[in-house]
Amino acid sequence: MRNLHVTALRAAVILLLITQWGAILYAQSQQIWPGDINDNGIVNGVDLLYHGVAEGNIGPERTETGTDWEGYSSAPSWQNSFTDGINFSNADVNGRGKVEQGDRKVLWRQNYGNTHGTVNPDTYSIGDAAQNPVLLLAANNNTLEAGDALSLNLSLGDASRSIDHFFGITFTIKFDPQYFADELTAPLWNPNVVSLDLLPNTWLNGTNGNGAEVFIQLNNDAGEIEVVILRKELGESSGHGDIASIMIIVEDIVFLEDVNTGITVEKIKMVDQNLVEYPVVGSTEYITILEGPTQGLNTTDNTDLPASTVTNRDSANGAAELTEENTVRSSNEEHLEINVYPNPVVNQVTIATNDEDNVLKNVQLFSATGQLLANHLVETEKTQVDMTNLPQGNYFLQLTTSNGTTIKQVTK
Repeated sequence: MRNLHVTALRAAVILLLITQWGAILYAQSQQIWPGDINDNGIVNGVDLLYHGVAEGNIGPERTETGTDWEGYSSAPSWQNSFTDGINFSNADVNGRGKVEQGDRKVLWRQNYGNTHGTVNPDTYSIGDAAQNPVLLLAANNNTLEAGDALSLNLSLGDASRSIDHFFGITFTIKFDPQYFADELTAPLWNPNVVSLDLLPNTWLNGTNGNGAEVFIQLNNDAGEIEVVILRKELGESSGHGDIASIMIIVEDIVFLEDVNTGITVEKIKMVDQNLVEYPVVGSTEYITILEGPTQGLNTTDNTDLPASTVTNRDSANGAAELTEENTVRSSNEEHLEINVYPNPVVNQVTIATNDEDNVLKNVQLFSATGQLLANHLVETEKTQVDMTNLPQGNYFLQLTTSNGTTIKQVTK
């Protein structure tokens, strides 16, 4: 009988060892792609939510550490897993045994948007406006001109639909790329083209703005800005109301007529510290971009424009019609690469090309109503226009170079 017990005990130990080694070998046979924490084939804002939940956890390192976009064998399973069963080891982006801030730089700046295998798109709960909180966009000014900055307020929830389990949120701001954030001047993270700033001393961002942080990605071709807002520490916030301000630059081209367009918040995923999702309703804000200033921007002499060529948008007679022939919208604009600074202007504005083969030929300054204020014939890569004695307001520079003609708006 004793031998039977010993044999059974040995069999149990062997089975346990086989099971443990099998689990280890299975884990190590899985592929980890640095940044794709939820293993759905793409790196995006949802992965950053996962990282925020797991940050600070420690476990075994991967056999191979690294952040290049390739598959790495998984480390042995860590102690904790997400609620969907994905092990915390997936959040160790660089494979060094700790979920840390350095992982976020790889996820968000190095491997963001990368894909592998078959992509299984993330799912987003569709909120009901009658009972769920709204992520609301509200423009400070719904009427803009070319080159203006669109300023928006962002709020989450209200008194009747408050937030009580906030850890993080990802959402996408959709816009028409032909009207905003010129891709030629809008590299990722460029605060001069797109910015989102969390407001300090709010229910979300805490005293002195130390409770949360924001991450943004601009995809101008798709007309999308992906945003992630995370608490800096594990836990949950409660409240409602304003949380951020957003700025997006309108294209500085001449529009042939007034343009009505919408800015929409969609693909929203708000989670608590356990990655449990709470439905949120999106919103759309509509704005109008006014047509170009005047036909007179094509003038080449050094005198004021005739009254008949000046468009007064407030006139009872209405605005003059612009056509392709009299609108300075150069087909070579992508080759101009002209810098205009500082903007806003204090005294003098500097105009400079980035290419010695692209020489400035003619620089004209117009008022917002189309009056020619200055006309400089030049043959240089850099020049200045004196605006010291001009009143504050919006002005337009018509710039002709060896590569073409374009218009830039400046503000004093």
